[in-house]
Amino acid sequence: KNETQYTPDYQSLLQKPLNFSSDVEVLVMHTHTTESYLPDDRNHDPEKNIVQVGKAITQTLNDNGIKAYHNTTVHDYPSFNGSYTKAMDTIQEELNKNPKIQIVIDVHRDGLTYNDGKKLRLATEINGKQAAQVMLVMGTDEGGLEHPNWQENLSFGLKVQEELLKINPSFARPLNLRR
Repeated sequence: KNETQYTPDYQSLLQKPLNFSSDVEVLVMHTHTTESYLPDDRNHDPEKNIVQVGKAITQTLNDNGIKAYHNTTVHDYPSFNGSYTKAMDTIQEELNKNPKIQIVIDVHRDGLTYNDGKKLRLATEINGKQAAQVMLVMGTDEGGLEHPNWQENLSFGLKVQEELLKINPSFARPLNLRR
């Protein structure tokens, strides 16, 4: 889902080799740390909000030999406003502490409430179990922010998307390319 004026060559980007060092490390974090699933949209208990998803991702990466760190700093409380700026500060602090971090995953919960109060549930079944669908959101420099590596990031995102679709064709929603 391309929300930009760019027309990337997706096939070339899919075939482009990844440019990570062999000892790549990953930072998992949350711009909207209090996002949660049903019944509440927000929850301050890290055992009941999106932090649990980040914890599982971090553990899975570490279990598979990829060094990963989980930052659980709350960026969206007491105010939702400014959470992206606060999150960028946290990311920069983490990158300064550990220059081996080459991938930052900002985990969100996708949520939408209809006018009648019902919540959209973006889920699929994988191996007989309900699983939240995944949507990758990739940014560009079109909105005026400096982002010289957006095409490399998109290449990586496309490869991740391809692997998710191998697990189950309905596991990943369309990748979202934004300004």
